[in-house]
Amino acid sequence: GVVNWITNALAVKMIFSPEEYIGLNIKRWPDTPAGLIGWQGIVPCKVEKMSTTMVELMTKRLLDVREVFGRLDKAKCGELLTPGIDSIAGAVVNDVAKTKGGALAWVGDSGVLGAVPDPVVNWGRNLAREQGKELVAEVLGEMQARVPEVWDVKTQVVGAMCRDKKIIIELFQRCGKDEFVFIRRSGLYFGFLFGIIQMAQWLVWDPWWSLAVGGALVGYATDWLALKLMFEPVEPVKLPFGFVLHGAFIRRQQEVSGEFAALLRKRILTAELIWREILTAENTKKVFKEILERKTREQVAKARKTNKLICAAALAMGPKAWARCEDAVVGRVAADLPSHLPSVYGYSDEALDLEETLKQKMQQLSGQEFEGVLHPVFQEDELTLILVGAFL
Repeated sequence: GVVNWITNALAVKMIFSPEEYIGLNIKRWPDTPAGLIGWQGIVPCKVEKMSTTMVELMTKRLLDVREVFGRLDKAKCGELLTPGIDSIAGAVVNDVAKTKGGALAWVGDSGVLGAVPDPVVNWGRNLAREQGKELVAEVLGEMQARVPEVWDVKTQVVGAMCRDKKIIIELFQRCGKDEFVFIRRSGLYFGFLFGIIQMAQWLVWDPWWSLAVGGALVGYATDWLALKLMFEPVEPVKLPFGFVLHGAFIRRQQEVSGEFAALLRKRILTAELIWREILTAENTKKVFKEILERKTREQVAKARKTNKLICAAALAMGPKAWARCEDAVVGRVAADLPSHLPSVYGYSDEALDLEETLKQKMQQLSGQEFEGVLHPVFQEDELTLILVGAFL
């Protein structure tokens, strides 16, 4: 029993440690913690596969990405971005022409320099400010309609866990802390029981190899039984004398749900990291840029169509100069708007409410559904853990 307790404690340690492979890198097999001479913790070795399984189950059963992102209010975001829009508006007006003697000027296709009085410059800034708010609403509206294209939750979660393996290690340790204690202690309890059986067998039959084989079988059996009791039975089973048999992990559904949601929200699904993913991930940044630039051009076209002064200025400038002007506006907005997004982080965290959403959704699952969210992740290498226990 004591030996099994020690080996189970070591087996649990080997689930998470070491974070990187330690040993002679003579021969390694893909997605396998053991090398020919060396070892890497099961979880850090399997981080990509495990995190992919987890996020696929999460988005399938817990998180409606379109509904969550739709919680962002377009008007509220425009209001919070007003200081940034003011700054961009001023820069836009300065970009469409050259400043000379306190007056805004531009060079038309004819090469003639035309000047606009300062009051008109201020009017242009005010117009750009109002259209900037409308632009924010238009961009966010299209993003909400195309959420899977602009926010790839799978890439964000898997990428974060692969870059920092400590995240998934902490997630497993926090969510399964009681169960890992149970696995360690089960070595003592079950090892003692199986040891009695083995001792009885020795009394009648004691070949030279029985100690090694018996030890391996006891180690295998104790780890198999411990893992079985973690997740089964899924629904409570009443036994005589008031005892209830229920999977240890399933029994802690309310607590585990809170731990799972809190860690994901704190380490990965913050508004800052979500917006950073949208702006920098290879598969989303191009979509965001395309939406922003197209919507900006639409706003410029709308201003020319609905505002007589801008229409007159465009005619006076000529098509080539106006095209340069439009390109300057688009370039400035595309370059500057992302830098002002931090002003909406706090509101975004509050509106998205991801921690509470994940926690409530997990807590509301049936026992069978809850088991189906996290057990497949544990199952990725249950066999390896059992074999490690048998070997030790």
